[in-house]
Amino acid sequence: MSIRLQSVAVITKAGHAEASILGRDIESWLEERGVPCRILEHDPESDALRRMEPADLAMVLGGDGTLLSVARALAGGPPLVGVNMGRLGYLAEVTPDNWRRFLAEALERGLSVSERLALAWSVHRGDDVAAGGRAVNDVVINRGALARLISLTLAVDGQRLGGVRADGLVTATPTGSTAYSVSAGGPVVHPEMDAYTVTAICPFFQDFRPLVLPGGAVLEITVSEPSADVHLTLDGQTGVSLCTGDVIRVQRAEPGTLLARTGPWALLPKLRTTA
Repeated sequence: MSIRLQSVAVITKAGHAEASILGRDIESWLEERGVPCRILEHDPESDALRRMEPADLAMVLGGDGTLLSVARALAGGPPLVGVNMGRLGYLAEVTPDNWRRFLAEALERGLSVSERLALAWSVHRGDDVAAGGRAVNDVVINRGALARLISLTLAVDGQRLGGVRADGLVTATPTGSTAYSVSAGGPVVHPEMDAYTVTAICPFFQDFRPLVLPGGAVLEITVSEPSADVHLTLDGQTGVSLCTGDVIRVQRAEPGTLLARTGPWALLPKLRTTA
């Protein structure tokens, strides 16, 4: 998918001086070329991003964590591109040195956009929905400080799959397959595949193999035995406490996550760099 770039929103990491300076540089560069631009500082506790005026592109100045937080807040909004002000930057592919080239090519040729699968999650407690939302990278069930295994029961599209005893479980999108999931032994998935993965964290006697499920599948995970301090974590940033008997439902989120493409799939070179 390609769109004409006519307006840009620059979203900076809160309290990051270098991001603020770079944001003003980008704003000046764009306005010199007749492209309207506005700058917003991202506050995860505020709903300001949800109320911002429409734009053709949101440039997120920060690290991958900032990009994930903004992507959840702007679900259904403009495509995003990250300008990496952090470390490696799996998701934030543009750098403070090459943003001019990226924008010049987008203005000349149009903006190439990739739609990535995102996950919708909900916690069902009895007859109530205790919590819900969306995740860009992963939905993780893990234990607290005590070294106790968590007992979980899994079902896919209403069909019981079986149980697993482990330190936790990672359900990851293709975008998030290089995060916690791969550290737990999950597969690396091409970011544009219509699928998501399910990987146990340190399963007891290695009795659970990673799964790759079609994007349309509905996964249900039941906390099946008492265990202290079981939590649900979304993209490694927000969490929900779980109780025995809770059913966590995970499925495709609509719409997905829109990311501006900066060129060919850049993940393989980064994997080689970190190997």
